[in-house]
Amino acid sequence: MARTITDIHADITSTLVTEMAAINITINPATWSKANLLRLITYIVAVCQWTVEQLQDAHKAEVNELIAAKKPHSLRWYAEKAKAFQFGDNLVPEQDYYDNTGVPEDEIENAKVVKFAAVVRQKRANGRIYLRIKAARTNGTDLAPLATDQLEALREYFNRIADAGVDIEVDSGEADRLQLKLRIYYNPLIIGANGSRLDGTDSTPVPNAIKSYLQNLPFNGLFVLAQLVDALQAVEGVEIPHVLSCQTSYAQFPPTSVDVEYVPDSGYLRIDDVDLNNIEYIAHSQIK
Repeated sequence: MARTITDIHADITSTLVTEMAAINITINPATWSKANLLRLITYIVAVCQWTVEQLQDAHKAEVNELIAAKKPHSLRWYAEKAKAFQFGDNLVPEQDYYDNTGVPEDEIENAKVVKFAAVVRQKRANGRIYLRIKAARTNGTDLAPLATDQLEALREYFNRIADAGVDIEVDSGEADRLQLKLRIYYNPLIIGANGSRLDGTDSTPVPNAIKSYLQNLPFNGLFVLAQLVDALQAVEGVEIPHVLSCQTSYAQFPPTSVDVEYVPDSGYLRIDDVDLNNIEYIAHSQIK
């Protein structure tokens, strides 16, 4: 917080009293009248010091503004700006932010339709590098693509705030699809032949573990086949989870096999219930 003239005058007066006391001269500012010479001198010095500090603060703010205007922004900045986008609101003219003065917090949050965003560098066919911004909203407890008008507004938003000369592409797509074929060797004391728990607490523990793993992946995070196996191994009653095949697909492209890891093109990965039917359950007996 910037110092006031009163604050500076008090500091100068206190220093003067201390310095004069060191040479056995007593000064009592409490007895000074408005016309007291020492009071006037110290006040004039305080005003000069306050003026210098104001000029320094103004210069610092101007320099910071120039640096911010000229410095290229990071990928994180673009991701944060995507989440700061307010659907249906106009930006402050010539700025990259909104004037939310007097706007209730709940209205601001409702306007922020982008709940997840990631920015990656990609290369076009001509070799030119561009920034691809992936965005998603929430629909209930899961992720979903932005509506058409929301996506169009988000693209216009970045057209206005992006650094000059930066090639940007803004996407928001349906979840990439995961297709699995599994063979689950299970403990027949815990799980039945149909994959449900014998105690009746969970009719689909393996599918639920798969869905939970996918939903807990970071947005635009790696899907790692070994980690999925670990998640299945953690299910009580599952002795050996064997992945027979693993494929992913996005948009209209055909499925491709995943051997180790995969980054979802849309930023998130989901599995349809029909693909959870490709699970073969085999009792794993301890007696050989």
